[in-house]
Amino acid sequence: MSERKRVLVADDDPGLRLLALEVLTEMGHEVVVATDGLEAWRQLEAGRFDLILVDEAMPGLAGTEVVARARSGGTRTPAVLWSGHAMLSVRERSELGIVAVLRKPVRIERLAQTLHAALRQDEP
Repeated sequence: MSERKRVLVADDDPGLRLLALEVLTEMGHEVVVATDGLEAWRQLEAGRFDLILVDEAMPGLAGTEVVARARSGGTRTPAVLWSGHAMLSVRERSELGIVAVLRKPVRIERLAQTLHAALRQDEP
């Protein structure tokens, strides 16, 4: 197994937060959860993360707004956006540092594969 990573999971749906928490914990990673965009932003300001898994449609700030604020603050943390309707161009994804977009509903296997690949991007 690769080294333990710290992941921020931000989603206003408690079931999806729990799903991501279970998948990432099973993979051996530390997980911090946020229930909305503003809480996600506060967590990013307060600590270092190896990956951000963020919903696009959340109260407070949308997922892309959370990631954009992080980038403007100098954070280079890769992000995975999951949403039922987010459409981003390749350029927008690249500019924001979004390494993958997952369409909801997502299968557990797809979520695990995507998170594993995103977490390995910063390894040699």
